[in-house]
This record gives sequence, structure tokens and C-alpha cells, in this order.
Amino acid sequence: MPTMILTVDGQPGGAGAGWTANTGTKADAVAADNGDTAYIEAGTNGEVTHFSFTNPSVASGDIDSITSVQLITAGRYGARGSGGEDVDFEFDNAPGTGLSETLNFPNSAVHSARSGTARTVNTSGSAWAYSDLETIEIQITKNTASSPDTRVGYISLLVTYVAAAAEDNAIFFGTNF
Repeated sequence: MPTMILTVDGQPGGAGAGWTANTGTKADAVAADNGDTAYIEAGTNGEVTHFSFTNPSVASGDIDSITSVQLITAGRYGARGSGGEDVDFEFDNAPGTGLSETLNFPNSAVHSARSGTARTVNTSGSAWAYSDLETIEIQITKNTASSPDTRVGYISLLVTYVAAAAEDNAIFFGTNF
């Protein structure tokens, strides 16, 4: 099945006071997977921020149905030892309603990729619609109080879909219309 990636493109109103970017804006810091070059970090339990995503790169007429939407991230927790740090990610089509899951970023000197569950339904429990992709947001919350800071350097959504069937042009008098 074909896929497309939706990348972070901004922060909606109420982006949250938590998390800080080491360079540029928070949205810029997580838009590309570039390791420890750009990232956001949180040190306090409960720090929250939100992100919006680019519009789909595939036109709605070219998609028959959306099979799943999956969170793709990379990040790290800089302490030595085991256990790592937990970060909650919540899909929002309307803030406060969503599908959430906790991803653990390991104790590591390098950023590790972490993928969420491939979600087959939207935040209301219905099949994904193209309009959901145009309005989806992610809220992230650090949910442990350990030090040092937890870093997230990449956030995107992997959308798997069924392509619409190509329409055949009718042939009239030897010419395609």
C-alpha cells in the first residue's frame, strides 16, 4: 500500500508553555530527523506542547481510503543506566480528545527511533477521513520527573492509504476524452 509522511509545520494556539527548543522554533526543531542537531527538551514532569502537521502531499481524489496513521519519533534521555524516560503522545482532532500512547526514550547518547501504534481509526473511533489529516495535531507531555532533560528530535505521521482507482478515459471517434 502507498504511504506518505506528514511533517510538523507549526504550533496551534495554546501550544503550551513546556518544552524548549535548543535552536529555532519548537516546530523547526522536530521537523527533520537530524539527531542531536535540533531538538526540543523537557525536564519537568507534566511539561506539555502541541504540534500541527503539513497538509497531505496526495490529493484527496487520489485516496480511496486511509488504512492507518502512525506516529514516528526519535529522541533520547541523556542519563546513564536503564529505564529511560516516558513521553505521552496524543492525537488530537479537537484538543483534549484523542488517542494516546506512551513511548519510552532510552538512556542513550544517540537518538533512538520510536514508532507508535498504527491507528486504524480516528479520535472519534471512525475510519480516518482526508479531513482528519488536514486538522490533526499531536500533544506531547513528559510524564516522569527525572533529570536530565528528555529530548525529542523528530515527530512525523506515517499515513498508509489505498489509492483511488484510475479512471479510464472513454474513446469516442478514435480520440480519448
